[in-house]
Amino acid sequence: MTKLVFVEFSKKHNVFSACLFGRESLCDKIKIGNKREMSKRKAKNLIQKCISFIAVLILSVGIVTVPASAADGTYEVSDFAEFKEAVKEINAASTDGPFTISLKGDIAFGADGYDAEFDKNTTILGNGHTIELGNVFSNAQISVDHGATLSLGKKDGTAKENKLKITTTAPYKSQALIRVGRRDAVGTLNMYDGVEVCGNKSNGASNGSAVTLVRGEFNMYGGDIHDNTIKAGAYMGGAVANSPYTTPTVFNMYGGSIRDNTTFSIDLSKGGGVFLVNSTFNMYGGSINGNALDWQEKDDLTPYGGGGFLLNTDAILSGGKIANNKNAYFGGGIYVGGESEVQIKKDFKITGNYGMNGGGLCSTSSKGITVEEGAVIANNEAYWNGDDVSNYGTITLPSASSMNTKLTTDGSNRSITDWYLDDEPRWEANNVHQILDVSKPITEKTFLKAAYENPYTVAYRFVSATTGKDLPAEVTGLLPADIPEYLFGDTATAIRPAKHKVEVKDGTWEFTGYDADTKIIDSRSVEFVGSWEYTIRQQNMGSQNDSTNGTKTGDTMPIGMLAVLMLAAAAGIAFCGRKLYKSR
Repeated sequence: MTKLVFVEFSKKHNVFSACLFGRESLCDKIKIGNKREMSKRKAKNLIQKCISFIAVLILSVGIVTVPASAADGTYEVSDFAEFKEAVKEINAASTDGPFTISLKGDIAFGADGYDAEFDKNTTILGNGHTIELGNVFSNAQISVDHGATLSLGKKDGTAKENKLKITTTAPYKSQALIRVGRRDAVGTLNMYDGVEVCGNKSNGASNGSAVTLVRGEFNMYGGDIHDNTIKAGAYMGGAVANSPYTTPTVFNMYGGSIRDNTTFSIDLSKGGGVFLVNSTFNMYGGSINGNALDWQEKDDLTPYGGGGFLLNTDAILSGGKIANNKNAYFGGGIYVGGESEVQIKKDFKITGNYGMNGGGLCSTSSKGITVEEGAVIANNEAYWNGDDVSNYGTITLPSASSMNTKLTTDGSNRSITDWYLDDEPRWEANNVHQILDVSKPITEKTFLKAAYENPYTVAYRFVSATTGKDLPAEVTGLLPADIPEYLFGDTATAIRPAKHKVEVKDGTWEFTGYDADTKIIDSRSVEFVGSWEYTIRQQNMGSQNDSTNGTKTGDTMPIGMLAVLMLAAAAGIAFCGRKLYKSR
């Protein structure tokens, strides 16, 4: 906000203001003293001197650029000039703050280059605006050091207050968008919901494309770090990274997302989302999601950690998830190496990641990884081995069933029951699998998948032992049903049918036994085959044919036929009687 300072030199119609506004007619008539009139030439000379005096006064006091309300530590800025002046005044202040910069417009650094370095405790409120760091290759960055804390947004800020975007238009930059600390000075960065840090393409001159931790602490309470890229011969950290050659740093992630960032290398790439060496990483919430390593395949190329890379870094992963990261040679989700000691707590999830070895997690840590019951490391994929875990160091695992989740990568949606070896052969739904005993820490090279074992079942089949006779439905209906699901190597005992004899119309079927009383479960389905013999039923003698008269013994003559015969006999008798009478 601009303030103009005017100085009045005379109590009468003031000469100076009149001349400043070009009122020459008044100059011609000015009188000095009570009744004495100056000549026009003398008046003009005096006016010129006064104008020169006023000009000097205005330059020294007059036009000043001051953000409104600076007296209470709050600076309202509308453009780059006001932003730059506010940073200058804050750093020159006699106290450590706190100070606030509240944006009233977008801030564009332009093409000249400017490092906004904060030496005092400051909060930046975006109010829906953008800080665009310009299009220069270097010397355009936001940083905090000298023991100060820079907060992007605030804990109790409204959604509108906290809405801020930090980005750049440079085709490539030699540094991250934000730097925390320097080799000789500590800094702290706080980031809250509503803040975006995005769009940087770094050439890898420093680790990290969004946030570089040189010395100090980064507390990510919320916000979104996304779509940043680091591209170099051999550099690391697509989004957040520290310098491995400085004092240890701390990254606490309470919420927010680190997503869709990429580390590209023709030789070596590490940490698509997060890269930390000799540091501390605590993840209490949020997500590291959809980050990637992009690399050209070479014999000696070993990219590590699609989502995150931890080397000699202690970590507690107690909330949130590492999901859908990809393209690491070791550790599609996360790689843990060196003397890192990592605890993966209940409900933390490592899912949906993809890599060559260890789709979810790869560890070469000598101190080891401890996974608590209820943590989920499942539904990841590996091209070669270890869909979920590739262990070259030490890892302690709970029962896979404690995950209380289902296997989705094979489309079965079956409940996960155990850890299975996933080397050669790879786990497949229809294969015989070897279950790994996880009751003790695993200290050897081991490749694992959290999955289920397809159940081993026992089937029953009946056959006829009598040539030319098929089993009737009365027999096949007696097939036993073996409900239990067996494990590989179990012994199954054949179940006897409910009936051993079955009477049919013309004979009897009798069960004679199975092909074996017991069998070892060594294939997906074991079958017991039961045999039945048929015996024809002996018939009654009275029902046999009488060969002497051609009729069946015991048969009775029909009543109709008997009546006809009786009438014929009566007629015969009457006829014979009549003939006998006439002959007399």
